[in-house]
Amino acid sequence: MDWIGLSFVRSGRDIIELKHIIANKKCKAKVIAKIEKPEEVNKYLPGEEVTILDGPFTNFNGKVESVKGDKVKVEVSIFGRVSLIEVGLLQIDKKRD
Repeated sequence: MDWIGLSFVRSGRDIIELKHIIANKKCKAKVIAKIEKPEEVNKYLPGEEVTILDGPFTNFNGKVESVKGDKVKVEVSIFGRVSLIEVGLLQIDKKRD
């Protein structure tokens, strides 16, 4: 199996949950998702604190610097220095404590 489709996506957590299920089954399929409500996903404002859900910075917290289309620039602290990284809208969620 090469791809798994996911519909009715409302947050990045939906995709992360599916990726964990796939990994637990030792499957290497990729995920393609249909965003159900784009207005729900595009809810981040500059200065807002978020948690990165996917990618090399998973579980890092940061602050939204800007949102352009489906890309978000987030300031994260890496080895004590603030760096600006770009992630997709579905790779972040409101900050978790």
